[in-house]
Amino acid sequence: MGEERLTGLALLNTHRDISIDVEKIIDRLAAAIRLIKNNLRSSIADDRLDSLMILSVEKDVVDQLDMNKIATLWATLKNRRINI
Repeated sequence: MGEERLTGLALLNTHRDISIDVEKIIDRLAAAIRLIKNNLRSSIADDRLDSLMILSVEKDVVDQLDMNKIATLWATLKNRRINI
């Protein structure tokens, strides 16, 4: 009986820790959304705002991207030069 009680307490502590971690993540996401919305709300469209929020939330993934390679790929998709 004593072992079962300890296991139950360990599970409760684990659940509490996970709940706290999830709350911290939600708070961080909400803060990022508020920051982006407040700074950019009047100057950009909703679809771009959504994209910027995703980039902000997924910063870990974005930091691993090779921006030079992405820029080169984007530049090759369409000729954007204007002949004068």
